[in-house]
Amino acid sequence: MKIVTLFFFLLSFLSIGSITAARQWQPKNTVLFTLKTQESDDTTFSTRVLFCNEAYVTSGSFGALELNFSALDENGNRIYLKMNLLYIDKFNIIYNRLENYKYEFVTDHIDCPVALNDSDFQDMYSFFERLIHSYFWLETFHGSESLQREYFGHFTITVNSIYFENDSLYFSADFTADNHQNVYFSPSEITGSIKVNGLPVCWKMVD
Repeated sequence: MKIVTLFFFLLSFLSIGSITAARQWQPKNTVLFTLKTQESDDTTFSTRVLFCNEAYVTSGSFGALELNFSALDENGNRIYLKMNLLYIDKFNIIYNRLENYKYEFVTDHIDCPVALNDSDFQDMYSFFERLIHSYFWLETFHGSESLQREYFGHFTITVNSIYFENDSLYFSADFTADNHQNVYFSPSEITGSIKVNGLPVCWKMVD
């Protein structure tokens, strides 16, 4: 608990351009990001660290890597960030069934670092012809009430490394995203770094 408290204390002194330096002491299994939000003539910046509590490798009618992060802010509100990254030719995780009901995840065919952006995921559909997307989703709750939600469908992410040891994920990436093309949300931008080291992943089927 002292480490977490100290981390939030240090974040309060970060300038907007300090995320690169902050990566040196970013804890494992976290996302570190700065959110810039424009409301009328007022621009606000906030820097946060959220902890990865769920990681999924999905397969079925489509495949994806899904990471879910969350933490409480200084006001007791819970902040969630979800990353959903669909499989394409240059980024996909191979799921191999082995003997004795064991399995493995294979990533050595991915040429890291690999840069991806939303244009790489255009016109993708599930088996039932449902349009599917890669995205970042940010939402803040006070209890069960949603205070703020931001859908970032326009993004660039650089996957620096990805591999598995047994069923544990090792994943490093830097990303920027915005919602400037979405008229339903206040103009916002997010810039951050993901560090996942040895986090057990779950596997799920999708339609």
